[in-house]
Amino acid sequence: MTSEGTGRAPLEIETLAHDFADVLEATDVHDAVLAGHSMGGMTIMSLATHRPDVLKERARATVLVSTAATSLGDRSAQGARVASAMVSSPVVTRAMRAKGGHVFVRFAFGDSPVRAHMDLTRDLFGGCHGTVRGDFLRSLATMNLLEGVATIDVPTTVMVGTRDALTLPTKADQIVATVPGARLVTLQNRGHMLPLEEPDAVTDEIVRATKD
Repeated sequence: MTSEGTGRAPLEIETLAHDFADVLEATDVHDAVLAGHSMGGMTIMSLATHRPDVLKERARATVLVSTAATSLGDRSAQGARVASAMVSSPVVTRAMRAKGGHVFVRFAFGDSPVRAHMDLTRDLFGGCHGTVRGDFLRSLATMNLLEGVATIDVPTTVMVGTRDALTLPTKADQIVATVPGARLVTLQNRGHMLPLEEPDAVTDEIVRATKD
C-alpha cells in the first residue's frame, strides 16, 4: 500500500473491474444481482469489459443506477488535467467541509432535495482523498465501456432521473441501446442521487431482478 492507502494499481475504471472480480471470486458469489450506482454501475460495466468471464459466471442480472458507459467531462488531455487539478485541490476539500458545503452538491439532486441527503453527499465527496477524486476524474474523461457492455447477456435494468446533471439521461439511453434487452426506468424530476432520492424505487428494481 502507498502512504495514502490507495494501493499500487492505477486509479482507473479498469482497476475497479479487477478489484470487483477479486471480491466476487474470493467470496465465491454465484447467481448474484449486481447493482451499482454511479461509479458502482461503471464498475459493473467495466467488469463486463475487462473480466467478462467473471460476470458471466457470477451474475444473474444487473441493475445500473445513474451511471454512464462513456466519457464524462472534457475529453481533451488539457481539459482533463485542469478538471483533475481542480477536483483534487485541498481548497475543494475545505470548501466542502465548511458550514455551507452542501451547496456544492445541490446540482446532484432533482426537485426538493432533503438537507440531510445533501450533507451526506457532501461528506462522502469531501471525505474522499483529493488524489483519488482527481485520478478517477481523468479516467472518466476517456472512458468507453460500450464494447464490453454490448456483451452483457443477463437481464439488465438501467435507472435514471430526468434531472440527472452528472450522468445525463442520454447516457442511460446509450446503455439501454447497447445492452441486449435492457429496460429503462426513468424517475421524473429526480437527479443523480437516486439511492437517496428514491430508495424504494431502487430497491424495488433490485428485488424485481432477483425474481426475473
